[in-house]
Amino acid sequence: MKIRFILLAFLSVFTLTACNDVNENENPDHISYFGKGSEWFGTYTISKVNNSYFDSLYIQYVQDRANPGTEQTMEELGQIEYVLDTGNSVLESSSPLPLEGIGSFHTATEFNAEMFEMDYPDEITLTVKWQDQNEVIQLNRQN
Repeated sequence: MKIRFILLAFLSVFTLTACNDVNENENPDHISYFGKGSEWFGTYTISKVNNSYFDSLYIQYVQDRANPGTEQTMEELGQIEYVLDTGNSVLESSSPLPLEGIGSFHTATEFNAEMFEMDYPDEITLTVKWQDQNEVIQLNRQN
């Protein structure tokens, strides 16, 4: 009787431990990436809601407020173009885009979750182009 109880207790602990080893990030509902360069930073998020994926790209000009006179105005920056390379797909601007607010750009899309199997690499690449310049930023997965 005592051996059965010990065996049952051991099996219960083993089963509970095995259940806890499941990776919660195998099919997450929200993934975010962040990266900063010398002139720009970017965030990219993907969220699954019901049967849709929503992705959002945010690009921000980084002004050095500690050194007045070094930052550029939005007129001086002009318009930007971008390329976001996830390794499996490429999202890019089709034409030059205006900056808004304090020198930022935002775009978002929705697509059917049943039509795509998502892969979330640890790092993706964002290239920002402006005034015959470009900056390549590595965006690192945050979760």
